[in-house]
Amino acid sequence: MKQQVLKVLGVALVMAQLVAGRADPLDRWQQRNAFTVSSFVESIIFADGQFLALGERAVATSPDGTNWTTYNCGPVDTAGTTYGLGSVAYGNGTFVAVGDGQTPGSDGSCGVVFTSTDGVNWAPHIAPLYLAGFNNVVFGNGMFVAPCLASDPTAGTYIVTSSDGIQWTPVLNTTAEEGTLSYANGRFFLPPGFGNWLGEKFLTSTDGIHWDTEKEDTEFGHSGVVYANGTFVLVADREILASRDGLTWTNQLNDLNISLDSVSYGGGMLVAVGDDGLILSSPDGQKWTRRASGTSETLLQVTYGNGTFVTVGEGGTILQSGQLAGTLLTLGPVTPLANGTVAVTVNGVLGDTWQIQASANLVDWAPLTSVTITNVPMQFLDQGATNLNRRFYRGFNPD
Repeated sequence: MKQQVLKVLGVALVMAQLVAGRADPLDRWQQRNAFTVSSFVESIIFADGQFLALGERAVATSPDGTNWTTYNCGPVDTAGTTYGLGSVAYGNGTFVAVGDGQTPGSDGSCGVVFTSTDGVNWAPHIAPLYLAGFNNVVFGNGMFVAPCLASDPTAGTYIVTSSDGIQWTPVLNTTAEEGTLSYANGRFFLPPGFGNWLGEKFLTSTDGIHWDTEKEDTEFGHSGVVYANGTFVLVADREILASRDGLTWTNQLNDLNISLDSVSYGGGMLVAVGDDGLILSSPDGQKWTRRASGTSETLLQVTYGNGTFVTVGEGGTILQSGQLAGTLLTLGPVTPLANGTVAVTVNGVLGDTWQIQASANLVDWAPLTSVTITNVPMQFLDQGATNLNRRFYRGFNPD
């Protein structure tokens, strides 16, 4: 529970704060609604001041992780190509969503790209014919970089780059099947693909164009790499590793029997997600705590923005954590109105609901109103304050 108290004495305003404990925000995951339960929500980012979650043929945006608006991407061409999108990135003022598709009458698949400058209106594009589909896409070093399956099954994987998500240039071709690309602290990381992990090598690059081969230090494939507090943290299929230089890795957690799919950092915390609703958190990448997610759906990706983590996955799942920062309610200033009513200004976290109580002596409290933070700042009116020479207010959030 958290609590704020505001004292009003005559025309002088005296504010005091009483703050009690609140449940750990990483144990407070709430389901948000944007996609149908049959949807796979495979990717989420926080960019350009908003969350953007990617379904197979639709996107959903949210300014706060709580309230979502869904948009269909539309057809990719007039030929009736069917497609599925699986990854989204943002850079150079553009959102880029990638996946693969199938054109009627075609023997093979094709790479599909949608671009948007606002996350609402999307323009479709067909990738070059030598690409059969995108593994994923990231933005770093001023450009989009993506590993893609080759249309020729003997050609393996291409790494391609683009400044706008429309025109793509191949920079490397490898006969191996590559995995999920990550970008952290100025470095790209590309592990081997599924089934090629043991004894294979992974690729790294500082510019997305020139790639070095490094020895794989884990028998499992990488699902993601982030950089936090001077350390690279890598989540693999069933383990977590750490590195100071991004080259030499030490195992931090290897007794998992559930696969991890994504990791993110924000608000001083690392959060990793995976199969069966698995959520782990750590302040340092070494000691990890399992969290209660409230779902058994596979969680595919997690991101951080505006003081909260949001993770997405199968079954149309979007889960939002509690607020990690700025969780206190602020009451005041108080403005006496001409009719004797008092207007109390409220600042807090969007979506939080507070029960407001009033007292004349800080001992006896009475319910006054309920306030849900829909904009910041906002006000509520206390018509019962007319002709009172002293009034205290406090807000309770029981979560």
